[in-house]
Amino acid sequence: MNSHQQARLHNRAKARFSLTGARRGLSIALLIVLIVAVMTAWFGFLGWGLIEFLRSLVGFVKYLWSTV
Repeated sequence: MNSHQQARLHNRAKARFSLTGARRGLSIALLIVLIVAVMTAWFGFLGWGLIEFLRSLVGFVKYLWSTV
């Protein structure tokens, strides 16, 4: 019914360490580094915004506390 034949792989060692595979791996590694850097910057920006918001909220509460 089905005749399964073994795949013929020529130069397996050469195919394993090809230049295109290395470029693809390098591209993936650079993409991961870029994503991590952007996420770190974004969370730092959000953290700075949150700290600034809390600082202004504390200043407003101090203002209300001193006027009442």
